[in-house]
Amino acid sequence: DNKKLPGFKFLVHGLKIASNLEQCLLNAYLVAAASIKSTPKEFEYLADINDPTVFHLNPRRAIHYELARSWKTDILLVAQEEMLHLHFVSCLLRSIGEPPYFKLPTLT
Repeated sequence: DNKKLPGFKFLVHGLKIASNLEQCLLNAYLVAAASIKSTPKEFEYLADINDPTVFHLNPRRAIHYELARSWKTDILLVAQEEMLHLHFVSCLLRSIGEPPYFKLPTLT
């Protein structure tokens, strides 16, 4: 029985911590990606540096849009990697007879 092996509880605890870490990182990357502007129209105007209630036509809107799109793509690729890591941790837990762990950490 695996559960009687020395260090088994320590291994399970470590894998649960890894699962927590991957979930938190995944959430952070998804929120970051979702907060980046996504449409060309969102880059059409820029706020005046001296008066944020005044807006001017953005002559570099296409460049700004492409940069933001590139950043969003990169962040989503990292989020995808975090999902893969979470999958690996879940597979490791299952391989030792434990259920996947998807609880978020408690705040203390």
